[in-house]
Amino acid sequence: MKKFRYSMENILQIKIKLEDQAKIAYSEARTRLTREEQKLEALRTQKANYEDKLRVLTISKLDMVEIRQCGDAIEIIKYKFKIQIIQV
Repeated sequence: MKKFRYSMENILQIKIKLEDQAKIAYSEARTRLTREEQKLEALRTQKANYEDKLRVLTISKLDMVEIRQCGDAIEIIKYKFKIQIIQV
């Protein structure tokens, strides 16, 4: 009777396939994370712009409607910011 020999090639191919799948999954997750981080940065910029605008409005001639709109916009951005933090 011949001695039984099992080729490790199949195991190696499975290992390579699993590694490739893991690399693809990591790449997709990293892409999603980068996209969400970009959204978060855009929200930060938008919030800073609204805060600057609110600061200018409160110093200059008082336009209560615009001041209230700007304040409301900041609150909305803060809410979106919290949601985006959860996404990241």
